[in-house]
Amino acid sequence: MESNDYLNSHRGQVAERNGARGKDVNQFDVRISQELPGFFGDNKAEVWMDILNVGNLLNEDWGKVDEVAFPGSLGVVEYGGIDSATGRYVYRFNTPDVSRIYDDRGISRWSLQVGFRYEF
Repeated sequence: MESNDYLNSHRGQVAERNGARGKDVNQFDVRISQELPGFFGDNKAEVWMDILNVGNLLNEDWGKVDEVAFPGSLGVVEYGGIDSATGRYVYRFNTPDVSRIYDDRGISRWSLQVGFRYEF
């Protein structure tokens, strides 16, 4: 617990699920739409524009999703081969719980959608 700041700060408490790894992400979207008259009688049209993850459009650090790669941590040991002299398996010892965190820019990017609808 000493080596993990999150767990160390929550001694004697119930730690939140993914509290040490998964940060909260706040994103907001904006829709701008306009209704237009149609060509005949009571027909009408609508055009709209959706901006998804507007915060990231304004600042690249906002609305950013940091995820832990799969699998989330390394195992304690992994197969290293077979010792030719003894015929026994050789294992490599890993440092347990070494996380590989990456920034998935595909999810984090802002995007724009444009749509059109005609009702008759």
